[in-house]
Amino acid sequence: MPVLFDHSLQTTPTVTISSGERIAGIELALSDLVQNCSPIWGDIIR
Repeated sequence: MPVLFDHSLQTTPTVTISSGERIAGIELALSDLVQNCSPIWGDIIR
């Protein structure tokens, strides 16, 4: 399944991913996230 990232994400050093629960989530360095999911970069934010 393709993973899409907006180019604006490249200005953020860390990314947080919420599970929807206050006690469960993760913060990753953007470089680690990119390395692990090899996203397709594009303009997806209006």
